[in-house]
Amino acid sequence: MNDLQQRLGGVHERLRRAAWGEAEELLRDLFRDHPNNVTVLYLLGVVARAENRPEEALHPLERALAIEPRNTNAWLMYAGCLSAAGRSEQAVAACEAAVGVDPEDAGVCRQAADIFLQNSAKTAALRCYQGALDGEPDAPFLEARTGRLLAETGAVADGLARAEKAAARAPAAPDVQADYARALIVSGRFDDAERVLDRARAAAPDDRDLLHIHAKTLRQLQRLDEAERTLRKLVAIDPRDAAAYRGLGMVELNRGNIALAIDAFGRAATLQPRDSVAESNANMALLYDDRATPRDVADAHRAWARRHADRYAAAAPPFANPPDPDRRLKVGLVSADLRTHSVTYFLEPLLEAHDGAAIEITCFDSGTGGDETTRRLQALADGWHNIAGAADAEIVELIRGLGIDVLVDLSGRTVGNRALVFAARAAPVQIAYLGYPATTGLTTMDYRLTDAVADPPGATEAWHSETLLRLEPCFLCYRPRADAPPIAPPAMAAAGSPTFGSFNNTMKLSETTIALWSAVLGAVPAARLVVKFGFLKAPEVRRSLIARFADHGIDAERLDLRAGGDEPRTHLAAYGDIDIALDPTPYNGTTTTCEALWMGVPVLTVAGAAHVSRVGASILTAAGLPELVCRDGPDLARRAAELAAAPERLAELRRTMRERLDRSPLTAGPGFARRFEGAVRTAWRAWCTRAED
Repeated sequence: MNDLQQRLGGVHERLRRAAWGEAEELLRDLFRDHPNNVTVLYLLGVVARAENRPEEALHPLERALAIEPRNTNAWLMYAGCLSAAGRSEQAVAACEAAVGVDPEDAGVCRQAADIFLQNSAKTAALRCYQGALDGEPDAPFLEARTGRLLAETGAVADGLARAEKAAARAPAAPDVQADYARALIVSGRFDDAERVLDRARAAAPDDRDLLHIHAKTLRQLQRLDEAERTLRKLVAIDPRDAAAYRGLGMVELNRGNIALAIDAFGRAATLQPRDSVAESNANMALLYDDRATPRDVADAHRAWARRHADRYAAAAPPFANPPDPDRRLKVGLVSADLRTHSVTYFLEPLLEAHDGAAIEITCFDSGTGGDETTRRLQALADGWHNIAGAADAEIVELIRGLGIDVLVDLSGRTVGNRALVFAARAAPVQIAYLGYPATTGLTTMDYRLTDAVADPPGATEAWHSETLLRLEPCFLCYRPRADAPPIAPPAMAAAGSPTFGSFNNTMKLSETTIALWSAVLGAVPAARLVVKFGFLKAPEVRRSLIARFADHGIDAERLDLRAGGDEPRTHLAAYGDIDIALDPTPYNGTTTTCEALWMGVPVLTVAGAAHVSRVGASILTAAGLPELVCRDGPDLARRAAELAAAPERLAELRRTMRERLDRSPLTAGPGFARRFEGAVRTAWRAWCTRAED
């Protein structure tokens, strides 16, 4: 045994004892004598990673790979360190390099798959787990993980069947049961997921993965107190668990405790500063916060972009798209909500009526499950790509490879968004539209589609990183459900007194909203208020809402609180129980406002200062009902009292509302499609002019 081997033996002995400091001291001595020895360099990286110094591990590993570029162990350690340092896109690239050296090695595939998954590159992870499964066909964990990822990347039925089969073979394996539960969640089978998790946790009560999945399941089941207890247990186990704080933020958001939600998201962002998700969630929560000014919202979104997005823009290569201002354009739409969802009520008219000779529309679906609406949209689009499990870099490559000219973001900061794809400048022209009522903050988002009511010229430009393109007279086009029930008779005819109502998300019920609505109820003493939404199933949400109204002198007997979640026709029929709908602020309703109108119910809104609080005004103006747009709280209370005292006017509105909407630009798909195409063409021509300069 030579001197190097003997000294390495001493290092390995200390590594086995986890004596990292002693091992590192020996390795530094070895490095002085053998600066180009790949094993020494690799082990220096191992020690730095073990001591939670991933950034320090990168230099020796990079040096090792420069000497021996086909060393899969070094590539995998390098990828793991990049991942631990929060450098996800580089970690994914390093994993691809490791697999590229030996794609048939099941061990390499297994380790690479884990790192891919840690960095949300689910398609690549699935490919590697399947490769590992080929080498170990009887491994329940690999079967379950493959099934889960199949479900999460769109093959829901196949994935669930495989995960279920694996779970039956390994009933005592927490990791297998966790993946089965995740597949059930994707399938929407939350009760079944909870049963699986209860059994698994009985055997492993402190398993952190199981606890995280259980908390998510409980939240989906509207059992928020139990979800919070589970997340608090995770924090007790590891006070630095950023994902647990993100979960707590979501629980508080669902409860309507916006300030607490923002605090929890902020704690998560502090613990994991390179993770963009928590701070993105905090950006979204600000939209519900009536303490936040439009400037606060804009500044927070721009700050997120500076920290997490701007660095991607520098690496964007030039485009090969022909700068012809008049040719047929390739338009891409990116969304996680291409299913029965608020977004598609406004997207379907565009897909149906777009001029295929002018624009070719390709949808990029980042959602994890489709339905009958998805299939309908697929038939209307010119192209469709499922990108649910793809890494951001893969999506950028796909979009550039397809030659997309104009890319439209329909998600903003909502769940499943692909903001970093837009940050990397995937297309020459990039536009924000529809799915998010605020700026993206991205320097690479060129335009935002709006109108002159939602964003009065000269009033809101400073709060956007994008140039505002206005589609007049309205930036929205609503497609009512074909199976909507007939309009019911006026509610007050049966109730004997007027009924106000809102079917908006309870997180929109800000303190300002509660005060405004309480003033309305004060102005109409005989009236009641119906509030309907899914999370009102949670007792603590109901208690909180009752207490908040009580603070303004409104008795619980005047509130009719209903849990939502019913099927669409039943949901729409419930509008028959209210006479006048009330719009929340600062975050207005959109789909709920259009639904109420379609069901014959007038909606009163207070027009605010920013887009998020002016959508109601835009919709009502487009519907030919500008008299329902109020200046402030006293104006709202006055108009509510006048309408409540005018049953003939309410009956006339109810009787004529659908005809009114049918004649309005709010439901005119072909006209809207022409305006959309015109805006896209305007943006494209501006790019062509710059490209030719």
